[in-house]
Amino acid sequence: MYFFTSMSTTTSRHSELLYAIEFLRQNSANANIKLDYSPASVRQLDRMFDEAFAEGKLRNPESSFAKQQGLILTGVAGYLAEVVLRATEASELVIDPEGRDWYMRFRVVARNGWQLQPGMRVIRRVQEGREKDLYHYILTAIDYARRPEGGPGEIESLTLRGNRSWWKFW
Repeated sequence: MYFFTSMSTTTSRHSELLYAIEFLRQNSANANIKLDYSPASVRQLDRMFDEAFAEGKLRNPESSFAKQQGLILTGVAGYLAEVVLRATEASELVIDPEGRDWYMRFRVVARNGWQLQPGMRVIRRVQEGREKDLYHYILTAIDYARRPEGGPGEIESLTLRGNRSWWKFW
C-alpha cells in the first residue's frame, strides 16, 4: 500500500501517479533494479539516469525507456515522493487536480512547512546530470522534513559558491 493513497484527499491524479510508480517499479524489476522505497534505493534510479541520458539527451532514442519516457519520469517523481512520505511523519502529498502540468509540480509538504517538488528535480536530473543527483536530494529532503523548524523553503534554493550543489565541497 502506498502512503499517499491512505490520505483523506485523493483524486484521479493520485491514481495516475500510482500507475506511473507501478509502471516504473515493474520495469525496474525487469532490469534488476530493486526499488523498495528506502532512501538507498534512490541510488539505483541515479544509475538508471546515468545509463539513459548524456548531457540532457537520451543515449538511445529508440530504447524502451525513450518510448515510455514521460511515464517513467512521472513514476520516478512519484517514487521519490513516496520515499520521503514513508521516511517522515505527518508529511503529505499535494496535487492540484486542475493543474495542467501536475505531474511535474505536485509537492510533498512536511509538517514543518518545508516543501519539495520531486518532478522538478527529476527534470533537472535529466538536464544537468549527476550534479543534480536524486540520492542526496532525497537524503536532504528527509532531513529537512524531520526537523521541527524545517529547512530553507525548497531544497533547490541551496547553493554554495556559484551553482554547485551545497552538499558538494569541491
